[in-house]
Amino acid sequence: MERDLIFCLQGVQTGLVESRTFIDAGLSWSRGEAKNLREEVIRRAHITDEGISLLDKSVEYILKRHGVDEPKPLPPPGEIRQVFESLGGAVLPEEGE
Repeated sequence: MERDLIFCLQGVQTGLVESRTFIDAGLSWSRGEAKNLREEVIRRAHITDEGISLLDKSVEYILKRHGVDEPKPLPPPGEIRQVFESLGGAVLPEEGE
């Protein structure tokens, strides 16, 4: 989960991704129109191989600094309850979500 989101946010911070592009990709992913947030941002922002490599290295650096070594893919939006549970159940979605 962390990798995809950090990748996208680093893209915005470095200027490789426009904020609106990130928001639109996130909305598309949340509606189930895009299967992978990272890939959707790459596609929409037209990030080059060099840019992808730069962002991947940045993500690795950030995760290692915080003691996270194993990749965890972002769950599909249909598994939203898992996201809430991973946050300690602090916020629960409305029934039917």
